[in-house]
Formats: sequence, C-alpha cells, structure tokens
Amino acid sequence: MNKIIYFVRHAQSVGNASEVHQGAAGGLSPKGVLQAELLAQRLRNIGGIDTIIASTHMRTQETAAPIARELGLPILSSPFLIERCHPSSLVDVHILDPEALRVRALVQEKFTGKERHSDEEGFPELHARAMAALDEILALPGNGTVVVTHGAFLSFMAATMIYGKRLTPEAVDAFQTRFDNASLSYFEYRHRRTWTEPSVLGWIMVKLNDTAHLASVV
Repeated sequence: MNKIIYFVRHAQSVGNASEVHQGAAGGLSPKGVLQAELLAQRLRNIGGIDTIIASTHMRTQETAAPIARELGLPILSSPFLIERCHPSSLVDVHILDPEALRVRALVQEKFTGKERHSDEEGFPELHARAMAALDEILALPGNGTVVVTHGAFLSFMAATMIYGKRLTPEAVDAFQTRFDNASLSYFEYRHRRTWTEPSVLGWIMVKLNDTAHLASVV
C-alpha cells in the first residue's frame, strides 16, 4: 500500500477572523474564500488525487467545495475529522476572554483523566477519534487523498501518525504544531526501513504547513 495524503486546515473562517471559539456552524470569511480558491488551484496542479474527505463542519465543507469543483470529485464527509470539542459554553466567546481563559485552564487540568470539566473531549476521546479517522482515510479508494480538517485536530492527528497507539499526553504537548489556514501538509503511508526492520508499513512526514499558494493573499 502506497498512499499520499494531503492534509488541509480549512481556510480562514468568520470565527478565525473574529478570534472566537468555534463550534460546527460558521462559514469562511471573504479572505478564507480566496484562500480556498488558491488552495484548489494548487491541488489541481499537483494532480494524482482520487478522493476528497472533509469534516462535517461548515468551514471545512466550504473549503472543500472549490477543491471538489477543480478536481471534478465529490466530497465525502466524516464526523471523525471535526475540530477538537471544547466546552460548548465557549462557542462564540473571544479566545482572550478572562472567563474563557479560566475554563480552558480547568479543561487542561482534566485533559488526561476520566473526569471532564463539562462536555469537552479529553485525551482518551481524541486519541480514539484520531485513530479512527486515520483508519477511515487509509480505507478510501485510490492513492491520493485530500483531507480537509481543523488546526488543533490536525496537530493531534499528526502526533498520532508518529506515535500511533503509543501516543501519550506528554508527546502531544511536545508535538504542538501550528497549521495555518488553508495550509497543505503532506504525509505518505508506505513501506519504509527502520533501524531494526527492513520493511515496515507506516506514516512518513513529507512536509508540514506549506502555504506557498497563499503568497498573494494579504
């Protein structure tokens, strides 16, 4: 099995521009619409893409739409690819709001255990979802897949690709990676040689957070 996966963080949303916590609703900002078009043109030029799959959230669906148009492919939707679920009480609250900062600190305290502050996801739920998302992606037909998802969840998935079932909360903290809006990150899934094995099937990181196609966007 040889696959190349193009992971995309959605283009700038209205919520990103307003710097608020986001839920499932909320589409792209005018800047985000332009970013999505440029991203679609970049992916058309890359070629070799057979499948597009996106989170069910509005901002990822709107990012995927011009890609689907340019490539002549349908958009598959997956609830596994949604953004990390924060407490619903934070939706539409500014990210620097004092109460939001207090709640996020409480969420972080309970991130690794069984208890939750409210209705957010913790490490066990995120890890299980990331593993399920990767299994779903690898089961898709063809050798080239575009995956449109979200920044925080993409960072968690990237850590999961590297560590697999051995992922720990400490490794997630160490691997915190910034993914810009409408960025491309390339991973391959194929046989590779390790120090101890001549051929092991696994993930290979090729490039992270490529934004060359966005050079004209201010």
